[in-house]
Amino acid sequence: MKKIFLSAAALIFLFAACKKSSSSSTSIDKTKLIGTWMRTYTATDLNNNGSIDASEKTPLSSGDYEYMTYKSDGTGLDSFNSGFGSGTSAIVWSVTANWLTLNLSGFGTEISQVTQLDDHNLILLDTSRHPAVWGIFAK
Repeated sequence: MKKIFLSAAALIFLFAACKKSSSSSTSIDKTKLIGTWMRTYTATDLNNNGSIDASEKTPLSSGDYEYMTYKSDGTGLDSFNSGFGSGTSAIVWSVTANWLTLNLSGFGTEISQVTQLDDHNLILLDTSRHPAVWGIFAK
């Protein structure tokens, strides 16, 4: 009887220890960030459904641009021109799981969730804004 109890207790312990985490944080391949990315769209989650709908994507205005350059040493540049101003800002960047932290010289720190990263596409989700905003970049 004692053996059955210990076996049952061990099974319960193993089952509890193997339970999957509810966190969906997948690590991204930092080497895929290296290079220069051009912002092509901004998307605002106006209906709060957590996904980018075609009607929520806005291309940059004529004459506006943003280029983010990520170097392998964790530094880079943000070059931009918009109705809010223009310039180039030095950046220091790091990745933890699927979160990108950018320290922008003169502009503070931004933390974005990387929702897509491959050889040609980068989508960053800024959840600090309400509604949430995506930056959509192409290489």
